[in-house]
Amino acid sequence: MLLDRTVQAVDTRDFDLFISVFHLPYRHDTWDGTVELTDPDEVRVVFDQVRAYLKHSGATQVVRCIIAAEFKSPDKILSTHEAHMFAGTTRIRPPYPVMSELQLCNGSWKICSSTYAVGNDAAHQAALLPKKLKRNLSSV
Repeated sequence: MLLDRTVQAVDTRDFDLFISVFHLPYRHDTWDGTVELTDPDEVRVVFDQVRAYLKHSGATQVVRCIIAAEFKSPDKILSTHEAHMFAGTTRIRPPYPVMSELQLCNGSWKICSSTYAVGNDAAHQAALLPKKLKRNLSSV
């Protein structure tokens, strides 16, 4: 499952596994902006920033639970999952939903876009939207 592979990749620092689940260009949004990642180096920046955010926040586990998934066509799925962050057994922030579009590409499902509702957690927003990659929503 794609979520399992991304969690494993982040936990083990396996960037090759991580990028293997994404279709480029990949776009994700938060309430603060949008970033479009067009090459592996840009994905690497976000990967490293998210790993640093998780370490800094004390997260030892991120549990992702699928809430809904719907085929929009034979090669497109819209899915929503909820992410729960823990330090040991202690929840360290409220859960937040993520909606993603999955596309069947050359026989493999890939994540094409995601919307993260991480709320007003400035550090999490910054990890997802590195300044050098951030695009202003009004110009998109």
